[in-house]
Amino acid sequence: MLEHLRTEIESFTTEISREYYLQGAGLKESIDIKSFYEKYPSVKDRNNIELIKAESERSTEDPEKTKQLRYLLENTYREITSFEQSPITEKVLEAEFTGKIKYGEKEYFYRSIINEIINTSDRTIRETLNDIKNKFIENNLNPLLSESFKLGHLITKEFGFENLTEMFINISSINLHDLNKEAGEFLKYSEDIYYDLLKYYSKKILESDIPELKKHDLMYMMKYNKFDRYFPGNEMFTTIDKFVSGMGIDIGSKGRIKPDIEKRNQKSPRAFCSPVRIPEEIYLVINPRGGEDDYTTFLHELGHSLHFSHINPDLCFEYKYCGDNSVTEGFAMLFDHLIANRIWLQKIMKMDNKGINDFLLFKTFRELSMLRRYSAKLDYELKFYEDETTENRKAEYKDILSKAVKAEYTESEYLTDIDDYFYVARYLRAWMFQHSLSEYLIENFGEDWFINSASGSFLRHIWSYGQKYDANELLKLNNCSELSLKALFNHLNNQAKYV
Repeated sequence: MLEHLRTEIESFTTEISREYYLQGAGLKESIDIKSFYEKYPSVKDRNNIELIKAESERSTEDPEKTKQLRYLLENTYREITSFEQSPITEKVLEAEFTGKIKYGEKEYFYRSIINEIINTSDRTIRETLNDIKNKFIENNLNPLLSESFKLGHLITKEFGFENLTEMFINISSINLHDLNKEAGEFLKYSEDIYYDLLKYYSKKILESDIPELKKHDLMYMMKYNKFDRYFPGNEMFTTIDKFVSGMGIDIGSKGRIKPDIEKRNQKSPRAFCSPVRIPEEIYLVINPRGGEDDYTTFLHELGHSLHFSHINPDLCFEYKYCGDNSVTEGFAMLFDHLIANRIWLQKIMKMDNKGINDFLLFKTFRELSMLRRYSAKLDYELKFYEDETTENRKAEYKDILSKAVKAEYTESEYLTDIDDYFYVARYLRAWMFQHSLSEYLIENFGEDWFINSASGSFLRHIWSYGQKYDANELLKLNNCSELSLKALFNHLNNQAKYV
């Protein structure tokens, strides 16, 4: 019975992932999610929960089987929830795809407005565009998302959990409260250096004092284009291909990776990797913004794509598609963090020392801002999922995020800024994972590990595991240091002092 379920889930995952790719890439307006669940009815059958639990009870002496069943149970809970929320999800996707925002004589697609905001130097225009975007969110997305979150909470209680937090901790074995405590400590000890850097770049880029900063200002600062001349768009693919080849790795994984890097108005502003059929059919999607940001984004999605395209095809469904996504996010960050690697900038981008020093200081500021934002997001989401009420979380969202990044957030995005199923925790763990793995690669393959064929062989080997092991297990398996936000902060702090 469970083998049939695994087969059906894998076929379902392949078909619906391809649809999500097309929709996210701006190639398709909507997805008929319900039709896929009708085609593969076992995926949404609640009876499978008890079948998996019963099989788990019979398999307590087999750790390998127990892990597979835990991954399968988590996937089953999530697919059932997704199915029951799917009528609302379809409306959200359609609203995002077709939504238009008018400013003066100009009209923008909702999905393209972020690019417009971060590239607009005039603060008044930027704030107006941001206000219009927020009104669109409040009128068109938040009513749907509020309904979806309330339904999700009800479904979670029907599964026998008090809330999503209890469900996540119970199944994933990741203690969100411990991680939140560590993230809270990170916010405290990174406060001074972040404030100093924020003050410096606020004056440098915006000619503004910190008390006046708003989120859209910070977004514009993050896109600081002073360094874009070092990252020519027409050379991006060739440059990255060259150093990846030096590791003995084919950037396209012999056709398994399919890059989608064309600019489209209705393409999702958020880059993504869609592993449709692992390891044979992987889509790498970015919506170019220009300059360094494109290099970082492409490297991130390339890290995902290389991981998925090198997974052992003989692994079970659970190890190919499920498990701890901190692992694949960690591989993605391993590659995107090369942009902040002094040796990589020297050898690959041919940057001069002055340019590198200036750039690394800016990257340290941006990294701290993002880490503080995600640390705050975890705290907010833990509070958000305490009960089914969503409306009273607006002020909480604005307060928590504003304090963390020292820029005023609005209440409008209190629902759109929540990633599915505590993915914020996966990101935070991935940050730590990539740091530990990077330190290991430097120690064992040299500071220029990114052009060493031996490091390429090592990565291909650990990529082949898929997500059989969680982030902690994979680090321990390879004698790497443990996950630590403090170690990551020390690295960033030293980098700031060094430059």
